[in-house]
Amino acid sequence: MGKDSSCPNCGDCDVETDHIRGVDVCRSCGHVLLDQAIVNEVAFAESDGRSSVVGQFVSTLKGNRTGRGSSSREQSLEKGKRSIQLFATNLNLRTQITDAAQRYFMLALQYNFLQGRSTDIVIAVCLYIACRRERTPHMLIDFSEILQINVFKLGRVYIAFCKVINISLPIVDPSILISRFINELNIGERAGVVANTATRIVARMKRDWIHTGRRPAGICGAAIIIATKLHDIEKSRAEICKIVRLCDATICQRLKEFSLTPSAQLTANEFEVIDFEEECDPPSFTRARNLELKREKMLEKQRIKEAEMLGKINSFKRKI
Repeated sequence: MGKDSSCPNCGDCDVETDHIRGVDVCRSCGHVLLDQAIVNEVAFAESDGRSSVVGQFVSTLKGNRTGRGSSSREQSLEKGKRSIQLFATNLNLRTQITDAAQRYFMLALQYNFLQGRSTDIVIAVCLYIACRRERTPHMLIDFSEILQINVFKLGRVYIAFCKVINISLPIVDPSILISRFINELNIGERAGVVANTATRIVARMKRDWIHTGRRPAGICGAAIIIATKLHDIEKSRAEICKIVRLCDATICQRLKEFSLTPSAQLTANEFEVIDFEEECDPPSFTRARNLELKREKMLEKQRIKEAEMLGKINSFKRKI
């Protein structure tokens, strides 16, 4: 403000500008016309023989822009959005899922969950959670294959993030994976029939407690093997194991558990029309009960042998 400005208090035009303090003061009445003015000058003040800059530096850049003035959190958010779109393109994910994944990623930033972890791994976890909520046929191993990391490492981060944000996800229904695996088998026109039979087998396994605590892919693999056999479709077990991404031993264990149920004793035509109302005991409970019965039989045999031995000893003593 120059000296030609008038004071609003007394009307005098004798106004002095102090560039060091950044104020304009009326010399007549002492009224401060302007305080904390921003000047395009650097002023120094001397105190105890030392010089120091007066005032503070005000940057012309805005802090909310991306680039130099942006914070590291905003940069991480922009990087996360780009990575989410890249994942979505590779896995053919809907916009609804990517939007939900971005919200989960913002929570990860808010809770500082990225500290000490790879951004891509956290993004994969956010996308998997969104897929679980939307019940899409995607597995955790799909994301680990894209990242080329161990699926158990990705699973540990997934469990930790769920605990941090305190979220409970629905249990994966094996039936939502059936269509995906059937399409990968390239069965052709009979794919729909095989998928319906496999879905029915999965429903029977769920009723007989076979799916509880088991991987959904293992349940689907066993159901597809049975369904292809029922419809006389030549597909090897190794081929199905490769599609469901599980070893042969796991699939064989599911098949063994299903073979102990009443449904396994039905023919192909009977299985389509007969639906048992009673449920079987869980396989783990049945195994524990069989082990207990086996242990009791062994103890009973041991008691009989001890009784026979004791009888022989008493008989020998009487003869003596």
